[in-house]
Amino acid sequence: LETGGGPRCAMDESGATAAVAAALAEADAASSAVNAPRPKTGGSESLLGHALGRTLQSFSQQSMHSGVISPDAVTPKRSGNGKAEQRIVNKYSAAVQDCDAASANSFVPLDDRRVMTPHDRDLAAAVKQDLDDVLRRSSANSKGKESNTKTWDGLFEGEDFQKRMQFLCRHSQTGHFVEEYGTDGSYEGEFLYGMRHGKGRHEFRQEIYEGEWKWDKRHGWGTLSKSDGTQTKGEWQSNKPHGFVSLTDKEGKVVYEGEFHAGKRHGLGRQVFENGDMYDGGWHAGRHNDRGVYYFANGDKLYGMWKRGVYDGIGMFHYADGSISRRVYKDGLLMSAQDYDAASQRFGKALTRAGTQKHSGDVDFPSDGLLCTA
Repeated sequence: LETGGGPRCAMDESGATAAVAAALAEADAASSAVNAPRPKTGGSESLLGHALGRTLQSFSQQSMHSGVISPDAVTPKRSGNGKAEQRIVNKYSAAVQDCDAASANSFVPLDDRRVMTPHDRDLAAAVKQDLDDVLRRSSANSKGKESNTKTWDGLFEGEDFQKRMQFLCRHSQTGHFVEEYGTDGSYEGEFLYGMRHGKGRHEFRQEIYEGEWKWDKRHGWGTLSKSDGTQTKGEWQSNKPHGFVSLTDKEGKVVYEGEFHAGKRHGLGRQVFENGDMYDGGWHAGRHNDRGVYYFANGDKLYGMWKRGVYDGIGMFHYADGSISRRVYKDGLLMSAQDYDAASQRFGKALTRAGTQKHSGDVDFPSDGLLCTA
């Protein structure tokens, strides 16, 4: 190659013509080989790669003959000890061979082709999706029982659905098997149509679940042990805690025991917090809700009501020193307070939020109420 205004390549026109003619000849040979029996190359060399390799070799020989390219430039130089090249070969060789086998399958007669079967787990998931869709439509249908029956019959009598079920019955694995995930883990247990269904032990990246499965998801009674030592034991639905569940920390102490719904505390349950406080009462979507008792670590107790995690309603504080205070909250704001007088055995005058916001010079400012112990 030259950098001036001269020719961009020192190869003469006859050499380039010969190289192009050789490439076309190799392409014709590759095209004619499609209808002929494919040569055996050990499974690692494709037809396209074979043709391109021969074309490159022919082009290099003609270039050396014309003196344009030196023989040393044709021979590739390997850098280092070839470890990088070997890693690339190890990583992609299987995928290349599979792709080459699929391509070779299209060059043989139809009767001799390898049968390509669908993945049983994907097919089972598609069948379940169809069933779930019909179930949702039938539950939302308000026209009556007859219409729902037609919906289910339309699915079961469909040709695609019947073919899928026939394939699953004949080819999918059903029973007790072991499924390996390389170095990440494994599953040993029951399968139904290629999906985890029944009882089994699933280990994946240092998390172990041992219990019941339904359609490839945790469903039923089971125990999940995490890598940090914590455990979730109880009922599951669609891979989430659902029902009665107990949570334990890495030391084996129960930190929560109660009801769950779709993976969140929901219903009645008792929670022990890291600072020593404890709550026993109602929950909604993971937050305190409705009636409950909050036990403070210093000995105080609150019998009250909550709404989505904040005080809302009447609450009775029972302090560790024996004193009692009656509070009224609304959306987390303190609206009024009354302290209990042990001597008279009755509550004092209520100190309201509206009263405390008045000016101290006003006639109706609750000066006497401020004397109560809060």
